Formats: sequence, C-alpha cells, structure tokens
Amino acid sequence: MTNKTPSVPDFDPQFGTTPYVPGTDPHYGVMPPAAGFDPQFGTTPYAPSASGGRPVGGDAKYGKIGTAIAAVSLLLSVLSAPLINIVMHGGDYSAWASAHMIVSFALAAVNVVILLFGLAGLRKDRVRLFAGIALGVGGFGILSFVLGYIPNITGVFF
Repeated sequence: MTNKTPSVPDFDPQFGTTPYVPGTDPHYGVMPPAAGFDPQFGTTPYAPSASGGRPVGGDAKYGKIGTAIAAVSLLLSVLSAPLINIVMHGGDYSAWASAHMIVSFALAAVNVVILLFGLAGLRKDRVRLFAGIALGVGGFGILSFVLGYIPNITGVFF
C-alpha cells in the first residue's frame, strides 16, 4: 500500500486500526446536549441532580424566614440586657432573676425555631446561604443557653 502522507501510515498492523488524522473526525467540535434539555420537547423545568431534581430558580423561603427571626432575636437580646439591668437597680434580686429567666428561656425557644427553619432551608431551599446563617445563629444561641445554664443546673460555678 502506498502512503500519500509519509508521516501518517494508512494501517497499523499492531492495533488493526487506522490512526487518527487531524481534521478528519466528524464529531470534532460537536457539543453534547445541555443538561435538562430534551431535543423532542425543548428545555425541561427541572435540571437533573443527585437529589432528585430541584426546580431551577427556586428561592430561599425557609432560610430567609429563619434569618429574619434571627435578626429579631438579636434585637430582642440587645434590648433586653438594659431592661433587665434597670429591674436590678430597683434592688429586688428575685425580680431580676425572674426577668432574666423569662428572657433567657424565651430566647432559647426562639433559637430552637431559628434552628428548625435553618434545617428546613438546608433540605428544601435551592439557595442555602440564608439557611446556613439561620442554622449558625440558632445553633450558637442554643449552645450559649445550655452553657450559660450549666452552672445553675449543676450548682458548680466556674
């Protein structure tokens, strides 16, 4: 067999194939179809994903609710500190302890709600930024509540 191009043989007897010649591949430059595209029906409303397909362009409903509640909780905790100190300046320690306990347990309950909204946002929201913020704020609030009340529960003061 005569070879028209001396640098590229027509047949390689070792592999039984014709070697690749640049510029002769009919599929060169052809892109595969995009994810979520069905040639028969056009684009589909759901992009394929490992979690079963989430809607494209979903919002962060649960995460935003949790973050908004976290902002209100932060505002309440900042405003409650001076109010509790005003009660303490009245000289009644039992009133101060009662006010402090009520505020602490209320904020702990709010932090549990924030944590639940954060967890729901991680599972259901497409955008998880706000869910992560809510999860962090709620988790830190619960942790600080538990660590703040360990001395009261055990009777051991640090």
